[in-house]
Formats: sequence, structure tokens, C-alpha cells
Amino acid sequence: MDAVFLKLLNISIQAGWLVLAVLALRLVLGRTRVPKSVRVLMWGLVGLRLVLPFSVESVLSLVPSRETLSLSTVRYASSPSLTTGIPPLDRAVNPSFSRVFSPHPGDSVNPLHALTWAAGWVWLAGFLVMAGYFVLSALLLRRRVRGAAETEKGVRESAAVPSPFVFGVFRPVIYLPDGLDPSVREYVLAHERAHIGRRDHLIKPLAFLLLAVYWFNPLLWLAYGLLSRDIELACDEKVLSQLGPDAKKPYSQALLAAVTFHRHVAACPVAFGEGRLTGRVKNILSWKKPALWITLASLLVCAVLAVCFLTDPARDEKAPEPAEEPVSELFGSYKFAGDLPDRFGPNIFTVRLYEDHTFQYYETIYSSHIGMGTWTYSDGVVTLTEKRQHLVGGTVVEVSEGVLQNVGGTMEDYEAYIRLRVTQEGLVYLSDGSDNFYYIGVRDGDPFLREAEAPDAEVRIG
Repeated sequence: MDAVFLKLLNISIQAGWLVLAVLALRLVLGRTRVPKSVRVLMWGLVGLRLVLPFSVESVLSLVPSRETLSLSTVRYASSPSLTTGIPPLDRAVNPSFSRVFSPHPGDSVNPLHALTWAAGWVWLAGFLVMAGYFVLSALLLRRRVRGAAETEKGVRESAAVPSPFVFGVFRPVIYLPDGLDPSVREYVLAHERAHIGRRDHLIKPLAFLLLAVYWFNPLLWLAYGLLSRDIELACDEKVLSQLGPDAKKPYSQALLAAVTFHRHVAACPVAFGEGRLTGRVKNILSWKKPALWITLASLLVCAVLAVCFLTDPARDEKAPEPAEEPVSELFGSYKFAGDLPDRFGPNIFTVRLYEDHTFQYYETIYSSHIGMGTWTYSDGVVTLTEKRQHLVGGTVVEVSEGVLQNVGGTMEDYEAYIRLRVTQEGLVYLSDGSDNFYYIGVRDGDPFLREAEAPDAEVRIG
């Protein structure tokens, strides 16, 4: 369950950046003639980001990080840290984050692992509540309008209907209150049929189901509320484009006359009430048909938004090819000079680069792990390639009071790539596109200073 929750958490963070971009564009475009349907399209991109089963890399991506909190960090890191993709934020947050969630000697499970395992079950409970509300509200509304009489194909009327709305996903039906004035009824039907024509009766339930999955992200609650509002504005504009500008005033009056207690149906995820009317009436009365170039420019903005936020930042998954000639200036020993917590004991954290392009590193007296592998150099960056194993699958169970343990997992091999920028003083750790060391989690920008000793004088293991 922790793996599922972490996957959803990272996706929601990526989508959160897109939500912020859409919010900014709504403010910029709010006073322009840009069609409101463009807003709905932008919210559709947010939904697409939430459901994409794969990620596409692009150098044009504006998403800072592909994975803010990884499963390997949660389960195995002795000094866990976040990778937001914003170095100043990482440096501000990670010291406290690592201090709180670093395991202590004798812990059988990382504290962060236990927390995300519990958070996974909390997420599941929240999802079931949201899904239950979705189903229950639909059943109650269907029961309420069961006796509505069909007055024409796809239209039903009943005294139990407080205000007009569309209900149904596969076979949408328009429900109207009894006794609507014929002139009002004409405009109301035009509005509800525009909803059906735009497929809004499909968009809103799908949006609510996505909200049920990602209920823990407050930005997505805001996005859902604004989507519902923008759908109504876009629908009004479609009606006006069909009826013409002369219909603005009578159409507004018809909506005001038809709506009474709209909140009764607006709360149902599969029904469309009339929503807030104050902003809608203002939009209706100020509406003018947008010029073609405005519509085309708006679609271009949406395309740019998709390229920049539906993609992940590019990174090289493979280690760079070795330089043809040995980089003799890099051979040597580099000692960690960053902030090392006291629990790791005396600082023996050292990386050694050898002439045959192999390396070794030692981290702490409390770990028997010796990192070994090959190193390459390209464009001012040393990349260490280390073969490791990690635990895959299994279930976290409480073997005794307060003690959690993974049961049923299997060990799998994988390659870790650690990237270090070459400086005049030595090496600097790069978090972007890089794994971390095995036991000690270093932070972006942490230095390794070159030592005077020659690597050939060291005893090499293996």
C-alpha cells in the first residue's frame, strides 16, 4: 500500500505544478475575450496528467522533479531527503526532514516507511468514503426524481425538482421543475442541451472520480471547484453563440427565474445544477463572440502548456561513455565535507577514483557496505555506476508491538548512478538525475574535498 500511495503522491505533486500554471493563466486571461471553453480544456490537461500511465521526457518540461519522494528513499535511506527539483527549497527543507525521519540504530523499519504504509491505508479509507458519496448521492437523487413525467424525448418534469439539471452518464436526461414559463423553459432547455452537447455530463463525474483518488491534494479540490464553474461559463457562451448576442438579456433573466435552491443538485457529482449565477450573469451580459485569432492563440497556449507540464524533465538513464583518454587529474581520494549527523560517528566518508576507472567508497563505521563499481567522466561530471540490490514486493506486517517488518519480498539487482560535479576543490554531489549513496543520504551541493594522499597508497577491497 505504501508503493501505491507514493506513486499517487508523486503524480499529484507533478499535477499540482500544472494546476498552479492554469490558475496563473486564468488570472491573466480572465479579462480577455478568450473563450471559457479554453479554461475547461486546460483543466482537462490536469486530468490527463493525473491518469497518464507513462511519462514522456522533454527538455522543455517545466516540472521541477520527476519523483519528489522515491520508494527506495522511503524504505532504505538512512538519511531520507526530498527531491523537489528546486535546490533552495531542498536545502531549506531537507535538514529538518532528514532529522525527523532518519532511522535510529535497532529500528527494523525506516520511520518514513512506517508512516507512508499507514498513510496508504488512510488514503484508501478516504477514497472509499469519496466513492461511497458518489454512489449514494446518485442513488438518492435518482430516487427523488423517480416519479418525474416525460414531457418530450429526454426531458422530464416534476414538482420534486427544485431547479433544472442534467442527470445521467450514458443516457443523460434533463429534469425541469413543474410550471416553468414557456419563454423561460426555452432558454433553460437550450442551456441543458448545450451541456449534453459538450459532454459535460461525462466530464464532471470523471473529474470527481479523479478527485476521489487524489483527495489528499488541496490544489485538486480547488481545481475541481473551478472546473465546475468554468463548465457553466463555457456552456453559457455556447448557448449565446447559437442564439446570438440579442439573447443575452432574456437568457440571463430565464436563468434567474429558473434557479431557486440550486445547491440541492450541485452537490451531486453526476448532476448539473445551475451553479453560481452572479458571475455567470456578468459574463453573459459582457459576452462577445471571440475573433478567430484569439481562439487559435488560446489553443496554442494550451499546446505549450501540454508540452511543458505533461512531460517530465529529461535525464540520461544510462551512464555516460568513458573518456577515450584517462582523466589523470581526477585520480585520487575525496573526503565528504558536508554536514554529517553525529549518529554516523567519526567522518570516514571517502570516495576513491582509480586509474582503471573503478571506484570505492566508505561511508561510516556503522555500515559494512563498501561501494564499488566503475566511473566515467563527461562534461565536467563524474558518474559512479554501482550495482546494488533492493527489496521488491512483500507486505509490511507488525511482528511485535511497535516493530514492523517486510514479509514476502524478493531481492532484485539494479544499477545506481551517482553524479558528482568536478570543481577546483574536488567533487560536488548533484541530485538531479542522480541516485544517492548507499547508507548516507547526501544533499544537492554537498562537497567532497580532494585529499593529498594518492589512491595507490590505499588498500583496495575486492
